[in-house]
Amino acid sequence: MVNSQSSRIALGTYDPWRRTPSLEIQHGKIKFLPGKGLQGQVETTEAAFPLGARVEYRIRKGDMYFKGDHGQALGRTLWVIEPDGSRKLLASGFSLYVHLGAASRNLERRGIPFRVVSFYEGTNGEPVETELSTSRSRLSVGLFLASSNLWLGVIAGLFVHSVGYLIAIGALAFTVLAIATVRSAGPGRTAFIKMISALPTYAVGYAVAVVLARFIFGGISRR
Repeated sequence: MVNSQSSRIALGTYDPWRRTPSLEIQHGKIKFLPGKGLQGQVETTEAAFPLGARVEYRIRKGDMYFKGDHGQALGRTLWVIEPDGSRKLLASGFSLYVHLGAASRNLERRGIPFRVVSFYEGTNGEPVETELSTSRSRLSVGLFLASSNLWLGVIAGLFVHSVGYLIAIGALAFTVLAIATVRSAGPGRTAFIKMISALPTYAVGYAVAVVLARFIFGGISRR
């Protein structure tokens, strides 16, 4: 049905800078629309979109901290994968950001399969691919863990008064986040680098949340 009439599908959430990308499907053709805020930064083209085709978002990775960590995004592309396996490039550019949850949800509502792949070049130049999850539950869990320094800092600031306990709670929360990072970051060295680089930001966020919670709660209780 999506091939027989004009249809626009958002690949992101609301953006005040008008960078929300979308796909336009009309008369069996598909085109990527980067949003007015990104015009000129993404190369786009129109492609045929037969019944049974799917959309694939690919992120090319390279080394960031050391050789083999594959921690730096080098480029992003969006493809149409036809039922026979042939591929047609829709868009490319470093600024080609797609909100995985919104894109997956909106495309699946129209009956269009969506796949996200992260890849890097192996020792012989062959692509080594990892499919990324677009499940809303897994994305929500990831966001919940990543923001744990903020919400846990607020709770600890309100109910815990011992500095030692406050430090212990923050350290335990970061340990849980570190374990999750180790399990999902690939090579052990990459996971270690990610943990070390995330520690200052996590600690500062936790400390600020504790102080703000005490300041606000203390101000309210004194009234």
